[in-house]
Amino acid sequence: MENALNIYGETEFSLAPTKVQEAKYSEYIIPETVAYRERIQELISDSYPRMLGVAMALETHADIMLTNFRDAFRKNRKKLPEDVYQNKVEVYFNSHVESGVEERHAEDARMCVINNCKTREDYNEIKHGALGAIEVQQEMWDAMYQKCLVLA
Repeated sequence: MENALNIYGETEFSLAPTKVQEAKYSEYIIPETVAYRERIQELISDSYPRMLGVAMALETHADIMLTNFRDAFRKNRKKLPEDVYQNKVEVYFNSHVESGVEERHAEDARMCVINNCKTREDYNEIKHGALGAIEVQQEMWDAMYQKCLVLA
């Protein structure tokens, strides 16, 4: 993913490549993205059932999200040659979407939740993790959308 996004960003937007580990220091990272990462880390570190809730929530819509990203990248490609785009950028999305990897991840996460939800406390922890992940992710997407409106 890092390589694909860096190739795209460098060619389409003249952005310097950024390592994932360095991204949090980038001027392009909005505070809500940092908050998302921190909140997800808190949730997955709290309890095993809570971590399962986070995983299930994120994996459930990963296929849809990656498909939409791929479509957006396709529609906004202006400078990157088609063959480079397909072989160096889109290949990342296709390897996850077209192969069914994300659907399998979602099903695996769902089964982990089912197999580990033994008590009301487990259920509450799973629910807390899932809802917490979706909530903080929604806050991040909303902030990105607002940022795009300002830049447009």
